[in-house]
Amino acid sequence: MRKSKIRTLCLGHILICLSLLLCFSASAVATVLESQDFRASFIEDYNRYYHHFKDSQQLNPEAVTVKDDVDQVAYAITLAQFYVDKFDGENEKSEQLYAEALKKARSLGDQDLLAFVLAQRGYYYYRIRRISMAMPSMLEAVFLVDRNRKIAPPFSAEVYKQIGYFLGTIGDYEQADIFLCRSLSAIDSGSRSERAALLDNRGLYALRLKDTTRAEKYFGEAMQLAQAENDIIRQAKIYGNMALLEWGRDNRQLAIAHFERDLQLSKGKGAELNRLYAVNLLARLLLDEGHLKEAKSYIAQVRSFAETHENLIVHRNTMHQLLLDIAVMEKDEETEVVQRRRLYAMQDSLNLFDGENVTKQTRWLADQKKITERLLDADKKYALEKQKLSYLLTVGGLLLLSAAIVGLILYRNRQQERLQQRALLLHFEEEAKVLDDKLSDAEEAIAVYHRSAEQKDHLIKELQDAAVNTISASAAQNDVPLSKLLTSHLLTEENWMQFKRSFVQEYPDFYRELKNNFPELSESNLRIVLLWKLDLSTTEISNVLGITNDAIKKAKQRLRKKIGEERYEIFRTLLAKPLS
Repeated sequence: MRKSKIRTLCLGHILICLSLLLCFSASAVATVLESQDFRASFIEDYNRYYHHFKDSQQLNPEAVTVKDDVDQVAYAITLAQFYVDKFDGENEKSEQLYAEALKKARSLGDQDLLAFVLAQRGYYYYRIRRISMAMPSMLEAVFLVDRNRKIAPPFSAEVYKQIGYFLGTIGDYEQADIFLCRSLSAIDSGSRSERAALLDNRGLYALRLKDTTRAEKYFGEAMQLAQAENDIIRQAKIYGNMALLEWGRDNRQLAIAHFERDLQLSKGKGAELNRLYAVNLLARLLLDEGHLKEAKSYIAQVRSFAETHENLIVHRNTMHQLLLDIAVMEKDEETEVVQRRRLYAMQDSLNLFDGENVTKQTRWLADQKKITERLLDADKKYALEKQKLSYLLTVGGLLLLSAAIVGLILYRNRQQERLQQRALLLHFEEEAKVLDDKLSDAEEAIAVYHRSAEQKDHLIKELQDAAVNTISASAAQNDVPLSKLLTSHLLTEENWMQFKRSFVQEYPDFYRELKNNFPELSESNLRIVLLWKLDLSTTEISNVLGITNDAIKKAKQRLRKKIGEERYEIFRTLLAKPLS
């Protein structure tokens, strides 16, 4: 009788534990099944609406009845894409529909569907070259996918490709390559044109990361697929990227041949945008080789196309920079002034599109958002640990209640179980304390960062004041009035040559050492370097040369890339040496 009671109580104890586990397991299974149902239903609805709008001749495509929330999301996305095609780009209807789809997807709480909608909305802004507006949606999609590798958005291959292209545009090439690799894994093996495009872009990102071996491998695989599919446009783009590869290897004649092949294929297919992109690169290469006439000829072939399309302002800006360089080389002062004014006038408009400043700012914002997301992740993990602790305390209480009943007969076993529960509770309390300490450390680190930033700003101001005093002292010592140096205008070639002769006479040792160590410096580079050596600030240099501060910063960045990181340290050391 006694043994029978013990068995009954132990069985009841076990049944309570099993009931709790079954409740939580059933909830998790139901969530997975519901997510799968959402995905299958959405794909069916999306395909139906896609074909409907593609074949529709209606003047009012909105005259469609939707049956539920998932159907509503599919309808809004496909209709938004319909308007993008109808209006050939940016339009208010598409923006409104993407916003509605995102709101509805959030309310459904399905992460697969949410990742898809975020990618479509971000890619819409990416296509119309509004990179900064694409960033919030794209980064949220990235965080969703990275946090939960079990997420499988509808049309995963397309979603991963869109995210990869965006990340590549803002310069995050390593992460971009990861998403393109995922897209390749998800895509149908029979889609040779799509696979060629993905491999071509992976090659380009490898090239940006200076991995020329991997880049060459991807370009070769992409070319084989494009030729097998007779995809002429993709072949042209691959030739253009292979030209960049050979240019980087200093095989300039082969690079020129690849660019010319790119232009030949693009022209045959009427791919004017691809021609414009290739011409800008080829013209820069030809100018470096001293072939001014050929560069001007190529630019003339695409100039009309570039000037008549407002959304091509980034390519148009590059083209006019080339025309400015040609005017300087030909000593055509009138054209030089016209081109400088034209480039200056473009700056405000350029900031609206994916120019260098915008992409850099977007990359900085993306990095900042990633840091914020990591801190939020830390908060969520801390909250999750507290939730686990609460759950364990609740379960522990139930177990203790059950153990108390069994303990009337098995006192010794009850004591041992109680000690185990206390140890478990102390363990989780210790973990909670550790997480609290980590959170405090993170807050302190943020405070230190802000204080450091303020100190750096103050130090920069002191250095600027010191630089002005140094220039003044140098000018007085060499009998050169500071006002004459800062108000001299070097826009024309004649003024520049006068300034250069004076500088060489005054500081021959520095100039000789500069030319011996860095013979590749162009006249355009020397303008910046000589004024830089005189300790003029970016603003002062821009005033002397008659160009913007941003143009000076870009020139210094290009100079650094041209010299290379190892030789750049020698260059900075030379600049830091006092003038004798």
